[in-house]
Amino acid sequence: MVNIRRARLSEVLDIYKLRKAAADELTRKHGKGPWSNVSLLSSLLSKLTDNTLFVVVEDGRLAGTFTLDVEKTDRDSKPWFKRQSTPACYLRNMSIDPKFQGKGLGRSALYEIESRARKLRVKAVRLDSYVGSGGASEFYKKCGYTFVHRGMLDKAELDYYEKIV
Repeated sequence: MVNIRRARLSEVLDIYKLRKAAADELTRKHGKGPWSNVSLLSSLLSKLTDNTLFVVVEDGRLAGTFTLDVEKTDRDSKPWFKRQSTPACYLRNMSIDPKFQGKGLGRSALYEIESRARKLRVKAVRLDSYVGSGGASEFYKKCGYTFVHRGMLDKAELDYYEKIV
């Protein structure tokens, strides 16, 4: 059974290693791309302090990670989201350990994220995905997310998605 919870300080190094393993696997399969980069440990610690860093646990083992934030950043304040005034949460940096991929954990994590969003009384989950074979655009579409825009951020081409929950 999938369990999602806030990350703990003791897990930050393991989260970094998981994200690196996922990035390395994407690079192996699809070549070097923006997906080849991994968050710095300092960034993970900042997200931990902000209470926005989460882990996906499967059978007691760390299987995935993501950040979920209700605070908009400049990149989230763009006009392409359908209802800018709609309260939303922002999913970023979702990674599933390659050993756990293909087992439905990403989809289960999204369902749980959507459930949490409803409990937070937000009306939408918004996210972005790298464009290209290493991105997860097709996965998000299969999970019911609507493509709203393609744009650039820090030299990376991104597709932006939204799901009204």
